Amino acid sequence: MIQIMDKVWLKEGLDLRMITFLCTATDFRKGMIEMVPNSETLRKIQLEHGLTGSFKDRPIAEWLQKHNTSELEYHHSVENFTYSCAGYSVATYLLGICDRHNDNIMLTTCGHLFHIDFGKFLGDSQMMAGFKRDRVAFVLTQDMAYVING
Repeated sequence: MIQIMDKVWLKEGLDLRMITFLCTATDFRKGMIEMVPNSETLRKIQLEHGLTGSFKDRPIAEWLQKHNTSELEYHHSVENFTYSCAGYSVATYLLGICDRHNDNIMLTTCGHLFHIDFGKFLGDSQMMAGFKRDRVAFVLTQDMAYVING
């Protein structure tokens, strides 16, 4: 569905620089997923700043700077991040994709943000002690906003 949304957006002249990947079923409850090279989970990126890295403003920005050393490369990676973050925010919201956390969101070294693990969708949220685990409709953390806003 995300790939279809991206194709529609592209047809309408809106390139949100989405990273999509293939998933092929090989048997009941078995399959293969295409790897996206040069990418890390947000959790791993944030842990480079210690156990409290997910509460800091700069982990993603500094990780992008580390992988995009020239000012032009960094600017391009921030653009990729901004567009793809917007695209995935809309897609995950419209499709009701739940269980969004920093292990299910990845980032390529050139700034493309993308989501993985779509086991919970159409509002099928995980429950914990009788409460929905997902507290927000889509993920936009302070370190994501820092990259976008500078």
